Formats: sequence, structure tokens, C-alpha cells
Amino acid sequence: MKRRLFVPMIALGAVLVVVLAYEIFLHLVDAQVPHPELYPGERVAPQDAGSDPARAGTLRSSTRGAMGIPQDVDHLIYAVPDLAAGVGEIEDRLGVKSTLGGPHPGRGTRNHLLSLGETTYLEIIGPDPEQDQPGSPRPFGIDDLGAGGLGGGGLVTWAIHPPDLEAVVAKARESGYDPGEILSMSRQSPGGLLEWRLTMRLEREAGGLVPFLIDWGETPNPAQTSAVGCSLVDLRAEHPNPDGVGRTLAVLEVSLDVSRAPKAALIALLKTPNGEIELR
Repeated sequence: MKRRLFVPMIALGAVLVVVLAYEIFLHLVDAQVPHPELYPGERVAPQDAGSDPARAGTLRSSTRGAMGIPQDVDHLIYAVPDLAAGVGEIEDRLGVKSTLGGPHPGRGTRNHLLSLGETTYLEIIGPDPEQDQPGSPRPFGIDDLGAGGLGGGGLVTWAIHPPDLEAVVAKARESGYDPGEILSMSRQSPGGLLEWRLTMRLEREAGGLVPFLIDWGETPNPAQTSAVGCSLVDLRAEHPNPDGVGRTLAVLEVSLDVSRAPKAALIALLKTPNGEIELR
């Protein structure tokens, strides 16, 4: 009798060992496989025993913020051929009245601003009707907007505010990419004089997808004094050569999702009183 009971007990014990080993294997695999909904380079962080899966953290690239927003993004530039009409259109779409920025003397432009976060904002820029025609073309291709079927405006480029402007520029040049000369600039705003430094290239790199660099110094970031009500949810781009754009972005230590498409486009998703709105 004892011999007949002993054999089934051994068999049952072997089955339990196999089941336990399989469960341990699945747990280890689940902790290592990238989650399909995360951004490239992210992985699900292993959970401690008893932790809540809904609160599990993720490991993200050090140059990409939450929700697909690149780190240190300063502002997005939306250029229009007619400032009043362009501002009115954006305000209607987003459901927020913008803040008057001010003129850029000698450049023939003026802007309006909308805060998108603590240190991020949207700049709507177009020809200043109170200035004479400048001696050189207006920046960001504004003079060509609306001509030759090029459209009536849109996101043309963006800027980042690295902690050390000179260091990033020097490192980029060592890697073969010149962000441009560092220029000191200023403009008068309703709240006083604004002063900043930025890098300037003669042509926008990769159709404006590679950002220029800016340093506000002692001047408060305009996001802090601009109309509130909107926030930046996601920023991505499209380009015929996404790998080439990605290599240039990497030199600046910028992480931006760039997908393949026939034309270059910068695409921002904003949370607004009118719901989520996509600008490009």
C-alpha cells in the first residue's frame, strides 16, 4: 500500500516543480520585454512584490521628457503671412486669447505668445505692419508664406534652452554640426525689455526640425508672462530622411520622434479648452 501511494506523490511533486519553474520564467521575461506602447528606448521597470502595476515606473531617455516632449524644449514657432489673421485663427482653434509680445526692430516682424507650460510657449510670428520692409528677408521664410502655393503658415521650427549654451555649441561643432553663431538679442515688451542669446543659422536645418538654441539669462522665460490655458502634450516630426535628422539631433543631445514622410513637418499636440488640437 505504501509503495502504491509513494509513486503518485513523486509524480505530483514533479508536476508542481515544472509549473513553478514556468511561472518564474514568465515573470522574468515580462520584466525584460519592452512595452509596445512606450517610446523607443523605454522599458517597463521591474515591479517589486506587491506593487501596484498601474503605478509602475518607466525608464526613459535622459533627453526626453514625459508624454513625448523633448527635454529643454523652450518654444515652438508658428509663422504666418498676416499676423492679425494668423493670431485670430490660432486663438479660435485653441480657445485662448494670446498675449501681445512685441516688435523685432529691423527684422520686420512682431509676435504674440501663448504659454504651453512653465518654461515652454508658442510664438505666433508674422510681418509687423508698423515697420518698413526690412533690408533682408524676414526670418523663418515668412515672406514666402502664402506665395506659390506654399500655404498660409504653420509650425516652422522650435528652440531648446540647454543648461550651458556654449558647451552644447562647442560639443556640436566638435561632432561636425555647427548650430550657428551665438547672437545677443533684445526686444521691448509691454512688461519691459527682454534680452536673450540664441544660435543663428542662415538656413533652417532639416526644414526646421533641428532646433536652434536659446539662453534667456536673467530674463524670465516668456512662458511665465504669457496667456495660460494650453499645454504641450506631444511633439514629433516627419521627414523624408528621418535617420539623417536623427543623427543631427543626437549631436545636440535632443530626442525627437521623427518618422518617414514625403515632406518635413513639425507636429505638436496641445491640450486646450477646445480639446486636444494638433498644430503642424
